[in-house]
Amino acid sequence: MPDKSKEQPAEFALRNIKIQPGDIVILLDQLGRVTGWNQVAKQVLGYKAAEVKGLPWDGLFPYSGLNVKAVLAGRDFAGGFEAIRKDKTPVELYFFATAVKDKTGQVTGIACIGRDVSPFWRPTEEALEQEKKYRLLFALSVDGVVILSSRGEIIEANPSAARFAGLPLEQLIDQPVDKFIPPEQFREALAFWLSLLRKGKRQETLRVRSATGEERRLFVQGAVLETRQGKRIFVLCRDVTTESQTETAWREAEVKFRTVFESGAAARFIVTLDGTIVETNEAGARLFGLRREKLLGRRLREIVPEELKAILPQIRTALLEQRFHQVEVVTRRQDGTELWLVVSSSLIELDERTLILTMLKDITEERKALRESKENEARLNLLLSQVPAVIWQTDNKLRITSVAGSGLAFLGIKPAEVLKKGIRELLGDKDEIEQAHRRALAGESALFEFERRARVYQARVEPRRGVEGEVLGVVGLAQDVTEKRETGQRLAQALSQYQTLVENLPILIGVHQDGRVVMINKEGARLLGYDSPAEVIGMSVLDIVHPDDWPVAVSRIRAALEQGVTNPPIEERFRRKDGSYFLVEVRSAPFVWNGRAALLVIGQDLSEKKQLSERVQDILSHTRAMLQYAPHGIVAGSEGRIVYANPAFARLFGYEPEEVVGKLITELLPVYELERLQGYQEARAQGRPAPAEYQFDGLCKDGTTRRMSAFVITYKVGDKLYLLGFVNPVKEG
Repeated sequence: MPDKSKEQPAEFALRNIKIQPGDIVILLDQLGRVTGWNQVAKQVLGYKAAEVKGLPWDGLFPYSGLNVKAVLAGRDFAGGFEAIRKDKTPVELYFFATAVKDKTGQVTGIACIGRDVSPFWRPTEEALEQEKKYRLLFALSVDGVVILSSRGEIIEANPSAARFAGLPLEQLIDQPVDKFIPPEQFREALAFWLSLLRKGKRQETLRVRSATGEERRLFVQGAVLETRQGKRIFVLCRDVTTESQTETAWREAEVKFRTVFESGAAARFIVTLDGTIVETNEAGARLFGLRREKLLGRRLREIVPEELKAILPQIRTALLEQRFHQVEVVTRRQDGTELWLVVSSSLIELDERTLILTMLKDITEERKALRESKENEARLNLLLSQVPAVIWQTDNKLRITSVAGSGLAFLGIKPAEVLKKGIRELLGDKDEIEQAHRRALAGESALFEFERRARVYQARVEPRRGVEGEVLGVVGLAQDVTEKRETGQRLAQALSQYQTLVENLPILIGVHQDGRVVMINKEGARLLGYDSPAEVIGMSVLDIVHPDDWPVAVSRIRAALEQGVTNPPIEERFRRKDGSYFLVEVRSAPFVWNGRAALLVIGQDLSEKKQLSERVQDILSHTRAMLQYAPHGIVAGSEGRIVYANPAFARLFGYEPEEVVGKLITELLPVYELERLQGYQEARAQGRPAPAEYQFDGLCKDGTTRRMSAFVITYKVGDKLYLLGFVNPVKEG
């Protein structure tokens, strides 16, 4: 039997409510003030009971959506929301609230039992991607979209809604929605609001008045949803002012009805309330491929496409409530091609009968063009927002007319802060910046550099021309080259140090490729009896190795090149220029030389090993550190596959070096990076420009992603293209 005293503390003994270990328990009085606060609540939220006693629930949890009066009246509450702990960190909670009664049945307060559900609210990558799509559609919608609190305050809105309201988008937030309802419309608006809250969904045609006094008729569709922040009302508004005016005009011009009915390319039908066709025009007959006489007397649902047939009852209901309805329908013609129709229906009084006038307009070409335009615009805006740079345009007075690019975040600038302002607001006060823009206005290209927030940017401006070639303003692009410069400096320094070290090491260091020496240091040439490395370059490896040692040497070369293994030390005899031989301790490992597989050889003259052992060990440690512990990742690739990677590069992705060599480069990239980086690769292969420095998300061995920066150069050996990349993690912040 469980210990009930632990499961349900005495001070929270509640009738018909079972409290489980880990439950947050908060008791409220009839005014919604805290009277009880258990230990779990203290642990999760950080407040002691004495700190919160007497505080109102809404003061502690302003976004919960809990209605104290409704719960006291018998309506239980359940929902999730975000709260703030005492240490100011967020926490996701889920609560159930119900009225508490005494033994006599009298309601004495409210019991709130909850759980910390934060671990279940972490957004997945798919959820984040869906959020991006939602935000894009939200911004592009031609309909007004408004998100309201349960009190009717505007929490979020899109540009179309701001246009309806006659206010800038930022001023629309936090406004009460009833501010835009004309006084004579309050009763209808209130009825709509109460019905929406009661049923969860509602649609209505309402009149609104903008901040400038302009009145519109909006077809409003609302839905109530429970979110993590509490109850939210999502409202979609479509401007039907024109349609309403058209309906009025039709009523006032019955004498011209026949002319209007027969005119135009839209199919028109007059049907009874039960859907029987009593009149149609020639366009209606052509739309369905039947003679006009064959249509009269038939039911409309017998001839329309299935998609339209399914919504005919909804249209009829809407007409009876609003007398006008318009909807777009997507269906297919008999040949399978897509068909977009605008179906507009109105109740009309004709010959002392109430009939329905329905107009079907083919807008297929318009919708295809609009869809393509929106897709292109969305792709362009998305591309511009993701470009790792700052892109701007100005007018001929050098006032900024547009600005985009992910580089704005690093500058700490929002587009709205600099629009219609001078270039100094965006790029700084250096005189050469304005001079470069003046040159662009004069028709020239110009380059310049500037610094903002301890970052160095390289910029280029060009004249922005109109259709006739006239200069309308300036277009510019600035890239952050801070890491590129630092990387270049570090790389140059590292290469210089590496070259100095290799050239001055008192051991033989060489590289051979395709069986011939392609690099050797001064000490190596000296040990072989030559005056300079140039005399050794091009020699066959087997001309240097004693014939008796050839089988072992060939076997080690093949193992290193084919299996990617590092050969252990071995003693071999090398031939000097004068024909004598000396004993050498040889180490060899796979290497990449000019983008192709090669073998790195390190040899120590064993005749001097005893005297130089301490020095050689120190030198070998330095050499190993240079090769194995470079401070940045180095990778070489050809035809999309990795042919060399140093340990630092392998560690960036959570691999061992031998696991990385031979992999496809795409195996180290998440799906959403493939198109962009493969585009860079294809551009380089075709000789087109591609960024030399950029950032990307790398796919680690454990499935996580990591933000990295890359500096990439390309070179050719024969007809084959190779890429050499220097990769570093991007510092956070």
